This record gives sequence, C-alpha cells and structure tokens, in this order.
Amino acid sequence: MVVLLLTLPIHILGPGDHEQKSCGNALSMDLDYWTGPSDGNYWEKAYRTCNSKRTDRLGQALGVVSLTVLAATLLGAGTRRRSVKES
Repeated sequence: MVVLLLTLPIHILGPGDHEQKSCGNALSMDLDYWTGPSDGNYWEKAYRTCNSKRTDRLGQALGVVSLTVLAATLLGAGTRRRSVKES
C-alpha cells in the first residue's frame, strides 16, 4: 500500500482546459505541462497545488506505516501475554 501511495501519479487541474494532468508522484515532481506561455502565475499555482497534494500523499503513506506498526505491536503484545499465562 505504501509503495502505491508513493508511486501513483498525482493529478491536478491543467491550464485553460480544466483537465487533470499528472504532476509526478509523491517522490518526484514533474511540472512540464505548466512551463508553456500560458498564464504567468499558473506555474506557481500548479507548483503549490502539486506540492500540497504530495504532502498529503506522504502523510497518507506515513499513516499506513504507523497503523501497521501499531497493529503489529498490539498483536505481538497479545501473543506474549497469552504465552506468559500458559507457562
């Protein structure tokens, strides 16, 4: 799940046509679609939007890792308690 969250493309709205276009993934940003002669501020807007979505995606991956570690810890503690009671 973490690998998918980090490698799947992030889509944001493109300039002018309002279609979503990829801006890379959580590990690398690619703003080639927004380097044309369109609106001068659009590249900055695309950069900010893509960066915020990348941060969200990294947070989601961190959440998955945290929940996995928590679940493994709770299951391990439960197993240890059962084995101590049986001894």
